Amino acid sequence: MVKLEDFEQFVFIMSVLEHYSDHDCALLLGCSIREIMEARGRAFGKLVDSSQRSSSQGQPLVQEMK
Repeated sequence: MVKLEDFEQFVFIMSVLEHYSDHDCALLLGCSIREIMEARGRAFGKLVDSSQRSSSQGQPLVQEMK
């Protein structure tokens, strides 16, 4: 399971999944474009790291919620 900080999670969802521009994300979240880019980079890094760890352990990246 990937654990993102709240800010990283907001940025990832808004910029990657919802396709908001970096400028719009920065305006809505009250921060700089640079902070958006850095948070998205950290989120991707954590996702990649988690994916590699999970695949080496034979575990799925996403777990089903019951």
